[in-house]
This record gives sequence, structure tokens and C-alpha cells, in this order.
Amino acid sequence: EIARIIDGGARGEIRLGDRPVRAGDIAVLVRTSFEGGSVRAALQKHAIDAVTVARDKVFDSDEARGLELLLQAVIQCDDRAFLRNALSSNLLGLSYRQIAEIRFDEGRWLAWVDRMRELNRLWQHKGFMPMFQVMLQQLEIGHQLATRELPERRLTNLLHLAELLQQASKVHPGLDALLSWYRQQPLSATGEEAELRLESDEELVKIVTIHASKGLEYPVVFLPYLWTCRGPDYQGRLIGFHDQEQRAFLELITEADSPHLILAEKERLAEDLRLAYVALTRARAKVYLAWGEVNKGGSSPCSSGATALGYLLHPVQSPQALELAFPAAFQHNSDKQADLLRLVESSTGAIELQALPEYEEVTAGNAPRAPAEPLAPARFQGTIASDWRIASFSGLTRDIHQPFSIGGQGASGDPILTFPAGSHVGSFLHLLLEKLDFQGDLAAQSLELTRQLAPRFGLDPERHQETLIGWMQEVVNTPLDRRGLSLRRIGRERRLSELAFDFAVQKVDINHLNRTLEAAAGAPLARLEIDDFRGMITGIIDLVFEHEGRFYLADYKSNLLGGTLQAYLPERLRQAVLGRRYDLQYLLYSLALHRYLGQRLDSYDYDRHFGGAYYLFLRGMRQASGPRYGVFFERPERQLLETLDRQIFATVGDAP
Repeated sequence: EIARIIDGGARGEIRLGDRPVRAGDIAVLVRTSFEGGSVRAALQKHAIDAVTVARDKVFDSDEARGLELLLQAVIQCDDRAFLRNALSSNLLGLSYRQIAEIRFDEGRWLAWVDRMRELNRLWQHKGFMPMFQVMLQQLEIGHQLATRELPERRLTNLLHLAELLQQASKVHPGLDALLSWYRQQPLSATGEEAELRLESDEELVKIVTIHASKGLEYPVVFLPYLWTCRGPDYQGRLIGFHDQEQRAFLELITEADSPHLILAEKERLAEDLRLAYVALTRARAKVYLAWGEVNKGGSSPCSSGATALGYLLHPVQSPQALELAFPAAFQHNSDKQADLLRLVESSTGAIELQALPEYEEVTAGNAPRAPAEPLAPARFQGTIASDWRIASFSGLTRDIHQPFSIGGQGASGDPILTFPAGSHVGSFLHLLLEKLDFQGDLAAQSLELTRQLAPRFGLDPERHQETLIGWMQEVVNTPLDRRGLSLRRIGRERRLSELAFDFAVQKVDINHLNRTLEAAAGAPLARLEIDDFRGMITGIIDLVFEHEGRFYLADYKSNLLGGTLQAYLPERLRQAVLGRRYDLQYLLYSLALHRYLGQRLDSYDYDRHFGGAYYLFLRGMRQASGPRYGVFFERPERQLLETLDRQIFATVGDAP
């Protein structure tokens, strides 16, 4: 019928006053989003565009969620997890296969990372809107949205969000602060500026909830669902009702014959009557509604006899009767057709009664269908790998009991040794060192970065900034060896921060690995108590740098080993490394770097190019003491790395 009206209007045959009727004149009122989805699907089969109209907020849209993933990746442009998540943004429209192709193709992955870093730089230097415009263009978001359903609605939502973010950036200038504001808006946004908007929606058939239609009018209204009602199964549920004095009650229904069920159903019917009144009075010219006898049981809460239309069109129960029985317009033996005909006659031509057309499935030429082949499940002939997994250092050592830390015993009053401890502090210090330019003004950088980053980790920047400025100067200037190597001597062009790696392994024999590691340590070690596996080894190296032709890795440790510098002497550090199984960690990192250099350097030679692994226990590092405190260094024997590489962590092609 909607298609007929629109076609008739296009030909000028169906008019509203002196103009042809248009699609935008038609509204379909529904109770729920599920009903609205059914209507939209039916309209699409007839090539009729429709828009769901609601007083919703743009922050609740799909585009808002997709934009959040991208903004998080731009801000955390060196965090692999956020970068991966952003690929699933609905604004990009990538399939699972396309995401995997980017993720596992080194060139495409690095291009994605570089793009997010460039957007981060643009945001920090020129502001949100210039960054957003470049992101739209480079990621081809507009083109992607144009290929989807409701492209104009989606693009309008996205531009609307950008406008609101630009306005908010004047009050929340920091990247993290603006994203935090954005995340709070679904719960806190008020006012018309956050409501969905699109002027061209006026040209489409509107699907509107009855609640949202209050106070509005539409020329032509369809009410396809007033023949039903929402009557849940009350068993085991809370019902609300009012007694004779209008006092509100809640009751948990455990018996189907509770006398209060009738009161609850009467109040449900009263609310449905109010909604029916709203729905029936929205049309200026014509209203369509479907009616008939559904669920003949009558007393069922979901039968048409229990609906507002049943009560109105077949008035066989008085309000007083509803206090003793459920709404049931079809339980009585009245002539339902006669009730409707009397209503039509009394309307003096305002109401017309028509039979609903029957649905008929038509096949080509009305030929009978050939009997379908009987279906049978296919037999699975393959194998499922139960030992394949993605492993990391933390996963391999998850069952190892960590040694007890003595914390601040014997504290000397040193603010670095008494600085708060915890995983959040470790994450903060890692991020701080990642962003520091070791050859720049450490005091100014530390001050600015502390103000930006500390609140994210629950730390007070004003309280800790003086300690952190001095601490970073100690860490960066502490000699790491007797030849004067320090982080200060490492320029940005000779370092890689947060170097993520993955490498495939064919089969890891855990017993073999335990024996190899214990022999290398020359001391008993807590055993890895996991099953043999194959798959991938993954991890992130805090820092890789080059110095005098050799390549080193460094890992920052914020562990609080004790309250004095004596807790950070080399022997104590060795105990901490072995006790926490950091020996496995630096060997995994060394193997990853060894493989990486073998792929990147022509004529790579371990003895000539591999420098070793530094584990920097930050609380113990002091410039005046050099490597005496807080610096643990290990350069694995070449034979050990080759054993790990070719036997224990062998790739498919390398296995002996």
C-alpha cells in the first residue's frame, strides 16, 4: 500500500490537497526497534527508502563507536592493541580477511602505524579538525560510507560528531582529555545540539516509535502492530500494580493465579490505550491499521483480544469487569464483523473496512516446485589443532610464583625509592621513557609529559613532578657500562621504542626449554609448568638502539626491590632476574632481535652486530654510581641463541 501511494503520487494521481503525495508524507508507527526493523526490511524489498526517526543522540550512533576506535589509535599510536582494534572500526568497513592481510603484512602494517603517527602529530600541532579532515581523506571514510546503507545519514552523523568534538576541544585541549570527554557523552549529553539531524530525512518514509511521535503530526500514518501487545510471561518476574488507594507495589510472581496479575494487566491495558490514542491521532489525512483475531485463546496476554484495539472495537468488558478478569475481547460470542461494520456505519464515511490481502508465493509460471534433495550433515574429515596458541612471556610464566618483594624496608628517605609502586606506575614510567627525547631538555620534557600522562594512571602530577624530573635525569644520564654508554648518547634516529614482534614456532618442547634455560643460568630455576605448544610467540621490546655498530635491547623495570641502593647491586639484580624468570624474557627478546637483524642487515653476524640486553631497574639507577646500581646486562652466548632458534623455537622451515 505504501508503494502504491508513492507511485500514485509520482504520477500525480494521489494528492494531498493541491500537491502530489510524497514518501516523506508517510509515517509508520511502531512500539519497538524490532518492529521497526521488520518494517524497514519489508520496505527495502519494494525499493522504498526509509529512515528511523527517534530523539536519539548522535553519541549513541554506530558512527560514534567507530570514530572512538580510530581516535584511540591516533592518540595511542604506538600501542599495538589500539592500532589493531582500530582496524575493526565500522568507518573503515574492512572484512576479517582484509584486517588479517594488513595485520600480517609487514609493509601494510607499518604503513598503518605510520599513518596513525602522522595523524597524532597533526592533531597535536594543528588541532582536532585539521587532523579529522586528513583522516577522512587518507582513510577514504567518505567513500566507504557511500557504499553502505543510509550513506547520507552515516556521513551526517560523522560530521556532526566532528563538529561537537571541535567545539569541545576549546574546553578540553589535550588529546586524552578530549577523548575522555567524548566517552562520557553517551551518558551525559543533553540538549538539541547532540540530537541526530539530517534535513533530507524529510524526503523518506519515516519509521517512528509511538513514544517519539508524541506532539508530532504526519499526513499519512500506518499502524501495523496495534493488533498485538507486549504481554510477557509473568511467571518468575516482578510485576508492578497499584491497590485501591493508588499505592504502588512490586510482587515477584511465583504462582500463575496471583490475584495481582489481573491488576497488573488492567494497568498494562490502560497504558496501551494511552499509546493507541497517541498513535491514532498522529495522522492529518489518513491512518491505516491492521486488525484481526490472533491467538484465539483470548486470555493470553499476547492475544489481540487483550489489546487496546480489542477493548475499543469490541466493548464487551467494562472497567469494573477488568478488576475481576483479564482483558479478553474475543472470549464472548459477539459477531466481530458486525462490531466493525457498525463502527464503519456510524463514522459517516470517515472509516473504511477492507480485507487484508492474502500472501501468495508465486513461482515461475506457477509451476510446482521440484522436491528438494534431502539434506544431510557433511562429515568432518580434517583435524583441529588443540596445541596451537599465541604465547608471550607473561603467558609462559603465568604459573610461576613471583618472589616476595621486601618493599620499603630500610627506606632511606630517597624519593625515588619511596615513589609509589604498582603496575600503573610501571605503565606510566614506560610511556614517559618512550616519549622522552634522551638528547633534549629532560627537565622541560619530564614536566610537560608528567602533566599530560600522570592523571591517566591515577598519579598527581603536581605532587610527583619534581621527583620525576630528577629521576628521569638520573636514568638517562647513568652510564650503562665502563665506556660511558648511556641513554643520553642515543638519538631518536638510532632507537626504536616499543618494538612489537611476532614469530612462528613449529613445536616448543617445554622440558627441553626448561633444561636449556637452567643450564644457561647455572642455577636452579622455577620451572615452566605449561604444555608443549606450537603457534606464535609475541612480545614488545621497550627499547632497541644502535651504538657503535652494535644493536642492543633494553627493558625498563620499575620493581621496588628494597628501600636502599644495596638492593640494586648486580648480584641482587641477578637474583631478581632469575627469580622472576626475566632470563626467559630477555632470551625471547634477544631471539626476536636476532631474527629481525638477520632479515634487515646485509651480511648480519651475531658476534659483530649483536650488543646484548640491558635490564634497567629504574629505581636503582644513579648517574654518580654508573652501572654499579640498577643496571643488569647480559649478552647471550651465540650457541644458546642458535639452540633456541633452531631447536626449541624453530619455525616450520627451520625444524631439524
